[in-house]
Amino acid sequence: MLLLAAQTFRARGQDMMYVEILNPFNFGKVAVTGWSGSVSIQVANGNFNRLATGDVVLKDVGNYSPATIQISLDKRAKNYKLTQIVPPNQVTLTRQSGSQTITISNITYWPVPNYHHLKHNPLTIYLGGTIQLSDYLTNPGGIYNGTMTLTIVYE
Repeated sequence: MLLLAAQTFRARGQDMMYVEILNPFNFGKVAVTGWSGSVSIQVANGNFNRLATGDVVLKDVGNYSPATIQISLDKRAKNYKLTQIVPPNQVTLTRQSGSQTITISNITYWPVPNYHHLKHNPLTIYLGGTIQLSDYLTNPGGIYNGTMTLTIVYE
């Protein structure tokens, strides 16, 4: 599932901060065997896990990944300190070949930046979240696309 679109933006003055997408969300292959359930990708403490609840069965167990971004500064920029990342409450994805949607909620990230100096140390952030799934007619398999806005706080 593709979620993020690459973006570069200007920080203070002419300094450039870069946000590069290394991997989109990939919740992997799943099967809904009843009415509904969820799939979560957890990223706490550098441990990446995929969990299912309800009537969802995980298929192809090792083939999933959190969304991964890298935040860095232009070599000419001041040495800003990254203090916080604020993910949205939820993100709606639309099926690439159809109009069905899935919502990612409970979006989390790791590591917490805690005044990470960006000048010579790009920071890789892993994003996790949860999708709710219903029966196959409501949520058919396929690729779902969408965009997500992260707020990056720095000083």
